[in-house]
Amino acid sequence: INMEFINKADDLIDSAQNCVKQKEFQKAIQVLNKSLEFAETPKGYLLLAQAYYNLSQYSECLESVEKGISQLPSIPNESLRNSILEKLLSQKTQAQDHLSPAQTDTETPPPSEEHQKDSKKQFFELSKKHSKDKDWFVVSKEWLDTWESYLEGTANHPGRILNSNLLLTVAFVGPEKGNYLKDLQEEQTNLYLKDSILENKDYILVPSTAYEYLKESYGSDKDIKRCLVPLTEEGDLMQVEVKLKPVRVVPIPSFQETLETPKHFQVSKKAKVEDLKFKLQAIYKKLYPKSLLDFSQARLWKVAPDCKLTDFHPTAKSILIESAQLLPSKTVLEEAQVADEDIIIVEFKQKDWTIHNKPYEICISCRKIGNMLNCASCKSVKYCSKECQRQHWKYHKELCKKVRESQVHTPASRNGMTGLQNLGNTCFMNSALQCVSHTLPLTEYFLSNKFVADINPNNPLGTKGAALAYAFAELITDLWKGSSRSLSPWNFKRIIAKFAPQFIGYQQHDSAELLSYLLTGLHEDLNRVRDKPYIEQPEAEGKSEKEAAEMFWDWFKKRNQSVIVDLMYGQYKSTLQCPECERISITYDPYLTFSLSIPNYDVKLVSVLLMKLGDLTPVKYTFKMNASFKVCDLKKAIKEVWGVENFKIAAYLKETIKGFLPDNREIGELDKKTLVAFEFPEDYQSYELVPLVISKLGERGYFSKPSKFQISFMRLLFFKRSENTLSIQKEIVSYLSQVVVNNLNKSVSDSAEMLAELKATEEPLYSLNIVNTSKKTQGLIWDGRLPCDFCGDKKCENCPFPMSQNTKLSDLLDQVQNSEGPFMLEVVFSSKTQKVSLLNSVEEHSSPQNIEFEKKSSITLYDCLEHSTNSEVLDEDNKWYCSKCKKHVQATKTYQIYSLPKVLIIHLMRFKTRGFWREKNNSLVEFPLEGLDLSEYVLGNENPGVYDLYAVSNHMGSLGGGHYTAYVKNPAAESWLEMEDSRVSKTSPGRVVSPSAYILFYLRRS
Repeated sequence: INMEFINKADDLIDSAQNCVKQKEFQKAIQVLNKSLEFAETPKGYLLLAQAYYNLSQYSECLESVEKGISQLPSIPNESLRNSILEKLLSQKTQAQDHLSPAQTDTETPPPSEEHQKDSKKQFFELSKKHSKDKDWFVVSKEWLDTWESYLEGTANHPGRILNSNLLLTVAFVGPEKGNYLKDLQEEQTNLYLKDSILENKDYILVPSTAYEYLKESYGSDKDIKRCLVPLTEEGDLMQVEVKLKPVRVVPIPSFQETLETPKHFQVSKKAKVEDLKFKLQAIYKKLYPKSLLDFSQARLWKVAPDCKLTDFHPTAKSILIESAQLLPSKTVLEEAQVADEDIIIVEFKQKDWTIHNKPYEICISCRKIGNMLNCASCKSVKYCSKECQRQHWKYHKELCKKVRESQVHTPASRNGMTGLQNLGNTCFMNSALQCVSHTLPLTEYFLSNKFVADINPNNPLGTKGAALAYAFAELITDLWKGSSRSLSPWNFKRIIAKFAPQFIGYQQHDSAELLSYLLTGLHEDLNRVRDKPYIEQPEAEGKSEKEAAEMFWDWFKKRNQSVIVDLMYGQYKSTLQCPECERISITYDPYLTFSLSIPNYDVKLVSVLLMKLGDLTPVKYTFKMNASFKVCDLKKAIKEVWGVENFKIAAYLKETIKGFLPDNREIGELDKKTLVAFEFPEDYQSYELVPLVISKLGERGYFSKPSKFQISFMRLLFFKRSENTLSIQKEIVSYLSQVVVNNLNKSVSDSAEMLAELKATEEPLYSLNIVNTSKKTQGLIWDGRLPCDFCGDKKCENCPFPMSQNTKLSDLLDQVQNSEGPFMLEVVFSSKTQKVSLLNSVEEHSSPQNIEFEKKSSITLYDCLEHSTNSEVLDEDNKWYCSKCKKHVQATKTYQIYSLPKVLIIHLMRFKTRGFWREKNNSLVEFPLEGLDLSEYVLGNENPGVYDLYAVSNHMGSLGGGHYTAYVKNPAAESWLEMEDSRVSKTSPGRVVSPSAYILFYLRRS
């Protein structure tokens, strides 16, 4: 009877599926309700939920989902059960999007352990296997993080893939929306990504096969498809083209009373001109179906952004645009050199073509139109043939003579007041180039062709054939002697990308990085030393400061002599001191740009938990100090209030130690981190430091084992390597006695008795495990692991800690091969354990401790100099090798300026690396426009002179979505100019000093 009912239910479900496909949702609900009378199945409830959702009956949809979940245990097949669960949960999330929180107050069941492993493994394997797929998808990292947490049982079901946070809002209804045109052939082209998003921070790239695997289970709101494209002509370097090429489009003849404002469109840089043309033809045909124009006949023109299209009549039969360039149909857009600011004219043919880029030529003798010959003498009149010229000579000879004598017309040179078009995220390059272009001694060197004598075409450290020097010379000539208001530096960009692969493509880069490569590359291309000798670095020991500096400079000059060295290289003194033997090493090194860190004068309240040896409860102290203070300053303050000498400060993020803080770390960088100062034993080098993770089990889920979560910050314990594991376990039980005793039915006197009582309990109060810290193997999205050192399982979720008098800690440590980081233990309390909140008790000290500091309302360039030339202790990752101690040590390092160059380039270090992205310091640094005097900061005896500012590279916004401009002092304009890509305008000196100033260019007064 049961099988008969099940078969009837299945038949009705098949019928209901057809109803859903035909969008007969009401009928599907009737059929499904009848089916569920025969047999309640998860599949039946899933279809019912889908039908209710499509009828906007969201509460009924959620009710069906819950009933479907309750029937899941009836499915014996694990894989099928998990598949239906995913679909039910996805449907639930979609319904919850339409309801208030009060209507959706239900818990999401965690996935089974098998499903967690299978889903992640399959996604990982698909991502790795299909890493060469042509099609990829941009996926929100926020969603992927939630999905991963869900699989680990620490987050609710992620719902459908949500990518909207990555996109600009351009909601197309028809073929256009505002200033945007809709691609009618490729839907993914209509998804405009935000400029500010960064890979690995905001999104992850996923190959299509792996993406479809995710989408099948979860659904998605927007599928952001992008393609793998070659970056080089050889095709040996491929990249996913995440951000498409923006183009600005205007149709001629116009479909409106005036020529239209350019519309935005985007297309692959690797598309051909004819591909773009076909797309635009289809759009305008859809937009204007009643037009009499033949949309099948069109051609594309490129015009400069300063071309005033509004000057032309929208229905003119003939339009002359001399700057227009006809784009050949078979040319790839990237090779057509269309800059982001250029305008693309799509010209539809009327009786004849409308646009011409050459004026009509008329024979002055016979008035014939066609290809003409110029008068060879005056160039002012044209003839169709030599016969017409002979016949007209008697009328023209007097005029010809006067024209030759009086008409000498040459277009006015721009004298550097020329913009550079943005070729696609190249504002960083334009900014740096404008600043270097206004380095007048260097520009005069190139304009006078003096550089030719210095060309070093065979320098292996330069660009082949000195290509960079020639490309730069060509660009400088165009900027200063050309007549165009703006240029497209395509050739320079091509040369840079050819020899510096990091600049291939059209990603945003750092103007400081480009500047460094450009000046170093020019130096090597123009290096007057043809054969560099190998000379060992000299030693300063036993020499006076002056002798040592000159010796190092001579050593540098034997391999490096160029106009860049003559103008831009200075020398600084670097002092390193070993903290153990106090040996001092001094070198005098050359520098091309001087990088200055920016002090932070904000007042910070820094809270630190002070943890004494053996204590479970820390004491919390709060210190009031300057944000630019270092960790070493904080340590001094802690010693005064705590009275403990041996301690280290650990930084925690989400209860996990992120490492001990180096003494030179600035306090202002420690936001959002919990700081704990751990007391160390006096002879701590003879102990093994073992971090202890403290966790607790949650309640058991639908099909899964109990989830585990960390309940307190990691503790640090110290054990002798010779100590046995039974003794270690006793020490840990004793350390946690406050919690343990509160969960026993009787009082105990020592750790041995406590351990015995714990063994006698019905359900274990806790388990002690070895944390699996085996190294991760590199994956495309997430990483796998090497086998666990203790059980050999790649999927090990921590191994039980042995409890034996015969096993020593050293035995366990000797097994470590695949692990990274320290050997760690984990105590996991059962879900029944009470009083675990005691682990988070803190004894709070009453009032903040004040540390004396200087209060400042502003930051000056001199403050940055003092801050950057202070002594600092090298961090753990940057140790120095002491030749006397024969080991790497955290030396004290000091930078001091020894000499200054003629052209001083100061790089304000506004960016600090944080994981996949960098944080920016937007503080205003005040710097002088004239009369910069650094004499008190220079060690050398020579008077360094004073400096005047002539250029600034600016950066606005964040690094990923920011924008670069330049301020330059132009001699022809006799004023400051703002250079923003192709736009050049006069500006006041008062605007030059701003929080956007990033690289400062100073010239020493003659």
